[in-house]
Amino acid sequence: MGFGGTAILIVLVSLASACCALVLIRAFGQTSDRESALPEQTLDEIVFLFENRSLADASKQARALLPSGEQFADDWSKFLSVFASRFEQLEAKLLDLGDRGHLHLVGGPSGGAAMSLLAEKMEGVTRIAITGSDPHGLPAQNADYSIQAIDLELQTLRTIAETAPLLTWKEQADGTITWANGAYMSHVQAEMGSELSGRWPPRPLFTREATQLIDEADHQRRRVQRDGSDSANPKWYDLELFREDNGTLCYAKSIDDLVRAEASLRDFIATLGKTFAHLTIGLAIFDAKRRLVLFNPALVELTALGAEVLTQRPSLHMFLDALRENQRIPEPRDYKSWRLRIAQLEAAATDGRYQETWTLPTGQTYRVTGQPHPDGAIAFLFEDISAEISLKRRFRSEIDLGQSILDAIDHGVAVFSREGDLVFSNDAYAKLFNVNVSERLSRYGLDAAMSDWGLSESADNIRARLISFVFHSEDRERFSIPVFDIAGQPLDLRVTALPQRSTLVEFFPLDAPLETSEQELLRLAQ
Repeated sequence: MGFGGTAILIVLVSLASACCALVLIRAFGQTSDRESALPEQTLDEIVFLFENRSLADASKQARALLPSGEQFADDWSKFLSVFASRFEQLEAKLLDLGDRGHLHLVGGPSGGAAMSLLAEKMEGVTRIAITGSDPHGLPAQNADYSIQAIDLELQTLRTIAETAPLLTWKEQADGTITWANGAYMSHVQAEMGSELSGRWPPRPLFTREATQLIDEADHQRRRVQRDGSDSANPKWYDLELFREDNGTLCYAKSIDDLVRAEASLRDFIATLGKTFAHLTIGLAIFDAKRRLVLFNPALVELTALGAEVLTQRPSLHMFLDALRENQRIPEPRDYKSWRLRIAQLEAAATDGRYQETWTLPTGQTYRVTGQPHPDGAIAFLFEDISAEISLKRRFRSEIDLGQSILDAIDHGVAVFSREGDLVFSNDAYAKLFNVNVSERLSRYGLDAAMSDWGLSESADNIRARLISFVFHSEDRERFSIPVFDIAGQPLDLRVTALPQRSTLVEFFPLDAPLETSEQELLRLAQ
């Protein structure tokens, strides 16, 4: 090859290199700020490049379709919000793409042009291309997908608004209705007939005062009552109003069931109040937030707080603090222990384990019981048991006096119940037989007593007579038998009937010689 041929070859190589460079520059469309890594011929198409859930790049038309705003977590969620309704199980099928996998889906909105989705994955990057076609199946290269997306979204919003069960309408400042959904128009037709409901603008269902925003507020919510076809049963609605540039957007939800439930609850509480009004036990019910929701007149009298205080629905802590100020609660040693006691009281009442007797600084005594109620509420019962405690104390005093009298008697005394249990004995009895009944862990009955009296199994006839007298005998005539004390001294055991089938057993010294044998005493008893 000559010099001319070499020169031609060099020129051809140079031209080829330049062409290649131009092709590469056009193919990747690289700019200084890296606006897009897609080839220039795809910029007018709908193409997405995803790296995991992040959008690595997209064509201009593709970016225009993605929604803006921060309501979506990432780019992948934005993409799915647009196309998931057009292709069934789109996300699951895209996630199943393996490396170098391919996917072809056909879908689109009902009644609209079909769409095709082509997806492939390579080296961790997923490329998704969306193409459309006209009704004849031909590719729609110049279709405006942004307008299609807007039309689809508009259709969806219209369907939602028309089929919503809430009454929804928009009205101007003078109350004229400019738009209403199907639920609103159905109510108008049901109340005013087809002829009036067909006229536009429709007749308002609510008064202007009900739907008017006040105090320059942009959003208000209120409960309103309106008369329906049956004036004896007014209808209740929960109205929510939103101010807009050219009017007010209104939502109305029927709350008849809620109003009836609240009325039933008020009647039930009133019935409870009347029922509890005649109780002498004070009742205080606190809800799950520990606010006083129900009390009776007896509580006012027992706590001395006054109805004006209790009707303000004080919290449990405030209620107990007020009791402390009125000296209607045991005075704690310090404030820290007082707060701890309140916490323990609340926890125990929640479990139904709280029951205490409060001895008040005023000298009164209250029995306080805490019980759990449904839905986390708790109830406290306050009962004045001062008279009961006083009576018990008087009985205890009389019992102690009787015991002192018994202990002052020189001879031994024991009293058995109709069940054969020892209920009383004196010190002389304890010394005679060396027994301390108060220290015994088990019951001290007639069998154990007869053994202490020295009546062995050989004295069956005497034991049987005593058992019959205590338990069974209708003829409870007084009798006596000889026994021995712990020192071996003879005693005269005398048995006497007492009221309520109780039995008195007394032990007197017996005028007999010390050498008298047990057999002789048994013979004398026979």
